[in-house]
Amino acid sequence: MMFRWIILGGMLLTGCSYQQAMNEHFDTVDRTDQRVEAIKSSLTTLQESTERDHREHEQTVALLVDIQNRVEQLESQVKSITPVAEESAPPPVVQEVSQPADDRILL
Repeated sequence: MMFRWIILGGMLLTGCSYQQAMNEHFDTVDRTDQRVEAIKSSLTTLQESTERDHREHEQTVALLVDIQNRVEQLESQVKSITPVAEESAPPPVVQEVSQPADDRILL
């Protein structure tokens, strides 16, 4: 009979320690689930940020292409209204005028 009480007592004590181990396991699972949710949230935020950056990059590239096209149009307009430079004539030769002896100035 005593043997039965010992076995029964051992089973009860084992059940208590088993329950404690299960509670710790569930706590660990809950913490893991919370971490997974936090990682998912961070990933979603990162994906949204990446998509926004990609759209901004595409807009910037489109603006740069538009600016390049406008610059090319302006260059062609400047070329069409700028007269072709003729061969430059040599600068006129300035001759010194000698003054007559009576201190008159010739114009």
